[in-house]
Amino acid sequence: MTTIELLERTKAAWGSIRSASAEEKDRLLEEDAIVKLDPQQLQELNPAAIAGVKEGPYGAEALVRRGKIPAQFVTEHTNLEDIILFLAKGEGS
Repeated sequence: MTTIELLERTKAAWGSIRSASAEEKDRLLEEDAIVKLDPQQLQELNPAAIAGVKEGPYGAEALVRRGKIPAQFVTEHTNLEDIILFLAKGEGS
């Protein structure tokens, strides 16, 4: 993906978030989070819990539905920008 394409996708994602109500934004922050995982942990997650995955040489990051993951998984501090950038880069499933 080129830088221009990434900027266009990010701009489109921000536009849709800006038009969302405060309740929708709060719900998104309450329900979604980013977790850092090793390959084994990624395999243990329920596919329905995963909104997107970014894999790298040292593990993976997944955008997940908080209520659908086991309690032992530690979520990262996640804000709207994190979620939007994760999805805008095309890593959503």
